[in-house]
Amino acid sequence: MSSYKDAIVYDGQHTMIIEERWQAFLKDQSKKHWEEVFGTGVMRDRKALER
Repeated sequence: MSSYKDAIVYDGQHTMIIEERWQAFLKDQSKKHWEEVFGTGVMRDRKALER
């Protein structure tokens, strides 16, 4: 199960998205995708560019 399951809250009638957690989930998914497609070395290089 995802560690980001608390990003979406459903109370039986309404669905709410906790935006900060959702953004963290999207960043994590993006990182995993980059690592799968380009390898982990590219992620290290990309982090150096973000500084």
